[in-house]
Amino acid sequence: MNWKLKATIHDRGFHTQGEFARSLGIQESVLSRVIRGTKSLSRDEQVKWAKALRANPEELFTQSGI
Repeated sequence: MNWKLKATIHDRGFHTQGEFARSLGIQESVLSRVIRGTKSLSRDEQVKWAKALRANPEELFTQSGI
């Protein structure tokens, strides 16, 4: 589970995952799978998502302490 991504979506003012998904032009199910860890993103996608959240892609998509 990518708790950092989930929290950042909310912290940046998106009220729902669906709202953030629509802002990226993707289906909510894709976002949900990324958050759950069952789908990986390409580096370009990580950068795009991080930019939309005004965040660092390494902080959002690199799991530490595992």
